[in-house]
Amino acid sequence: MAWLSTRVGRRRAWLVAPVALAAHFAEVYKPVGIDGYHYDPPPAVYEWLAEQPGDFGIIELPADW
Repeated sequence: MAWLSTRVGRRRAWLVAPVALAAHFAEVYKPVGIDGYHYDPPPAVYEWLAEQPGDFGIIELPADW
């Protein structure tokens, strides 16, 4: 507020700051689903693994391509 009031004046700072904060939060904190997020289906290997008979363990490690 001190920086803003030196730039635009004390009275205007009290008007500009809430509007700027509201615009910032409206852009940054969007509710989930408002933009129609797109999720890709899982790779086919997971379906193939689910169809395999028997009990077995699987380890999946991250790969850096």
